[in-house]
Amino acid sequence: MNSISKYFFKTTLIVLVGLMGSSCSLEYLRPSLPGKIPVVETLPNQNLVFVNKVQFKGRCYSVERLNEVGFLVSSNSGIIENGPGVEKIILNISDSLFTNQNEYFFDTEHSVGSVPGHTNYYRAFCKNSLGIGYGDELYFTLISTSIPTVLTSSISQITSSGAVSGGNAISDGGSSVTAKGVAYDTSQNPNTANNVSSNGSGLGLFTCTLTGLMASTSYYVRAYATNSLGTGYGSQMSFTTSPACFGSPTVTDVNGNSYNTIQIGKQCWTKSNLIASKYRNGDNIPSGLSSSAWQNTTSGAYAIYNNDTVNDGLYGKLYNHYAVTDSRGLCPTGWHVPSDVEWTTLENQLGGASVAGGALKSTAIQPASGGWYSPNTGATNSSGFTALPGGLRDLNGDFGNMANIGYWWSSSVWSGSNAWTRSMYYDDILNFRYDFYPTNGFSIRCLRD
Repeated sequence: MNSISKYFFKTTLIVLVGLMGSSCSLEYLRPSLPGKIPVVETLPNQNLVFVNKVQFKGRCYSVERLNEVGFLVSSNSGIIENGPGVEKIILNISDSLFTNQNEYFFDTEHSVGSVPGHTNYYRAFCKNSLGIGYGDELYFTLISTSIPTVLTSSISQITSSGAVSGGNAISDGGSSVTAKGVAYDTSQNPNTANNVSSNGSGLGLFTCTLTGLMASTSYYVRAYATNSLGTGYGSQMSFTTSPACFGSPTVTDVNGNSYNTIQIGKQCWTKSNLIASKYRNGDNIPSGLSSSAWQNTTSGAYAIYNNDTVNDGLYGKLYNHYAVTDSRGLCPTGWHVPSDVEWTTLENQLGGASVAGGALKSTAIQPASGGWYSPNTGATNSSGFTALPGGLRDLNGDFGNMANIGYWWSSSVWSGSNAWTRSMYYDDILNFRYDFYPTNGFSIRCLRD
């Protein structure tokens, strides 16, 4: 889908206010004022930037009763009353602040013009029966501004519960971008009142992971960027989440353990590690092996990390590869241990091995039960796979790496008896592919046939 579309902008003008000329001292002139025209000062405004309007302020000193107060505005300097192109703004004298020092303070807001880059001039005036007094000229320059311009990125890594989106804030419209992200919803033209991601401020590319989505559901996405004038939106993108595992929302192993499932692309996976203690036919899988026996066995076996049943519940069992290749089968009927090629298919569905680890890893961080050590780099679990760091039992029979590495067998043998695996690390976003000796004990995920 083309990410460039028509944008509608609300245009506003920012006013920069400056001072031109020198000011007279009211205190110096007051002794000679009786019987004179008013002494006037155009007051500088401390807030130099206004939106849509500029504020004029002035004051004057007059012993004589004032007939008029206000401001003169022109696109040319050297403003005088009734001069060419001069706009006269007359204020209600009764709205002025009068002090017992015969001073009048007055102000007004003036709508700006519509020619960006043009400088306009203004000065305060006061008139009594003897004449008109002027303050010094100030000026303001119009600068065109608008809401930001942002493009919506294409949608990728779509699963039954998540997807990856993003955008590119390419123009701030003249006012800094204070927030950006994507808005998404099941209705068209989502905005910031719907579901949103928050991806910082300023211009540039950003990526976000949408999680917690409903399976088999159409979603609409627009990137957004906000500045002081409002929020701009990119073109709308749409996608449909993958279905949940059709006909298999759960699967039960021979021990009666139930596993939730997750659809990722066209594959249906168990959503947690295998904890079966028996082969598919009901035969027991040997366990409780000493370190020496673990090193030397050439038959299927499993271990529980540190022989602690709590770890069995959190991370599942650690099986050697002889159990994987046993003809009696580890996974429930209709399911199997995935091959190396099937792991690669999963990675490609999630953007490739270089980023798939982030999409597969649980976002839980220690001390959360089953969590990863910090920083759990790149973890989004956008796939719903919820990979946990169950560690291993190595070829010497030692346990290690719980909470910082997760290892999973494939069914594929590489050379000799070494088999391909996948592993994920607490400090990396990759899904690593290595071959290991079959006497190592790793986790198992099951894939539907």
